Amino acid sequence: MAGPAFPADAMERERASLLAAARESERHPLRRAFLEARRRLFRGTPYAEPLGGTVASLAALQPDDPAAGHRAAVCGHNGVFGVFGDFDPEAAAGWFAESFAVLPAGQDVFAGAGWRMPDDAPAAVDIALDKEQAVLVVAYPTLGLYDPDDTALDLLDEACGDMASRFFLRIRERQGLAYYVAPFQTKGWRAGAFGFYLGTSADKLVHAEAEVRDEIVPPFDRETVDP
Repeated sequence: MAGPAFPADAMERERASLLAAARESERHPLRRAFLEARRRLFRGTPYAEPLGGTVASLAALQPDDPAAGHRAAVCGHNGVFGVFGDFDPEAAAGWFAESFAVLPAGQDVFAGAGWRMPDDAPAAVDIALDKEQAVLVVAYPTLGLYDPDDTALDLLDEACGDMASRFFLRIRERQGLAYYVAPFQTKGWRAGAFGFYLGTSADKLVHAEAEVRDEIVPPFDRETVDP
């Protein structure tokens, strides 16, 4: 079974493209707000950073790193095959066993990763960017993708996610405090997040935040970080 070649010129083009996207995300108000929310909610776990990498991680990427990552992740221990249709289960199992016999067993790429979610008090983080628009993100760690209570979050997302929701009517329609306001979900295998976000002008941010907090947020402490 042949593996990927990882040609150096193609990998460098892809790295440069991802690096440009990461730099743009750091400057984009809404994307930067979501990035910071992920870092606070999931720090110590693989969910803390974006899938496409960060400016720092992409700048530090070495030529052999993609191939090493592929060897660690693409192995029998991490693989799952799904088959559907009119087939012979025993024949299919035999074909997979023979075709992928050369695949190393490997181990869980996340074995030993810190999956315990941070348990410190909720906090707010202020980030100053050279932009006119202000963005607010309020988020909480929640459940893994296959938790039986995950359905309740889907219902909450649906109830709060349209132009007839109480958040949209109260904050945007009745008071004109935001350009947009909506809930969001992040679903992962072992953990997730649920929250709300809005975009507004800088002079309305304090009022808009108070309205959101009045609906959903308990008192919390504030800290300021450098952008």
